[in-house]
This record gives sequence, structure tokens and C-alpha cells, in this order.
Amino acid sequence: MKILITGGAGKLGSHLARALCDADYEVVVVDNLLTGKLEQVPGEAKFVELDIRDEELEAVFRREKPEVVFHCAAQTESEAAVEDPLFDADINVIGSLNVFERAVQFKVTKLIYFSIPLEELRASISPDNVSKHAILGYLKFYRDKMNLDCHVVWLRGEALDAIVQRGLELIFQPQAEIKN
Repeated sequence: MKILITGGAGKLGSHLARALCDADYEVVVVDNLLTGKLEQVPGEAKFVELDIRDEELEAVFRREKPEVVFHCAAQTESEAAVEDPLFDADINVIGSLNVFERAVQFKVTKLIYFSIPLEELRASISPDNVSKHAILGYLKFYRDKMNLDCHVVWLRGEALDAIVQRGLELIFQPQAEIKN
């Protein structure tokens, strides 16, 4: 099975890539290396240096034909989001929509997204939380109206290995409710 990971050179994405490579999945990592590090990407994974907002993402999906997408790419710096909300929304919302559109276009069987819990998103009105909340709304739209099998892994402060394990378990689970 071929799996594409956006943000696969970041902390979460690279751990996920390692676990998937160790489980003998064919892994494609897409990352712009803005905050991710190439040395964190497992050598067995195919690496594509690309921003998720780039039109070239379509060609990557066409060429690679992933069955599953783990969407880990994001602008996660709260301070940067406050300083430049447009930049934050561009990466997090527009970039995510580009990933979702390609997933639908190329008939990805499952898309898995990682998010902090809703209680935390609602606790603070900041640009990064607003964009994450918008992404959850769009995931629900793509699930309900575009028939994209979407799942959310809620990040609750547990160890990275436990988060990765929960993500891996979703590969074969049926679709669940997305709350936002």
C-alpha cells in the first residue's frame, strides 16, 4: 500500500514515516522543509520537496497514486500566526484544501488528519486555532459531500509513539464522526 505524508519531515510526520516504513508500507513524504528537516525523513521513503499549496501537488498525486494520505503539514507557530494571520490561513486552510481536493480527485481511500482537541481550539481565539477549526469543518464537508473517508487523530498530550500508533490503527478502520 502506498501512503503519502504531508509534512513528513516534521516531528510528527517523520515519526509516522518511520513507523510506516518499518511496517513495510511504501511511503512518499511531501514537505517544503520550512520547519521540517530532511535528515528526519527515513531513507526508505521517497521525498518530494514541495509546499502543499503548490499546484504541482496534483502531479505528485497523479504520479504516486497514494491510497492513504496522512495530512501532517501545517504552520504551527502561534506567534507567527498572530503576526501574520494571512500566512497562517494560506498554509493551513488553503494548503489543506489543496490536499483534500487532490485526495478526492485521485480517489484516495482514506485521509487522516491530526488536531489538538476541540476544547483547546475553542479555549483560545488565535489565528492558528481558527484555521485548525476551519480545517475540521472542511474535513466534515469533504466527508459528507465529497465522500472522502476522513479521520481525525486527536492530540491529547501523549507520547509521540502513542499518537503514531493511533494514526496507524486508523488505516483499516471505518469512517467515524468528525466533530467541529
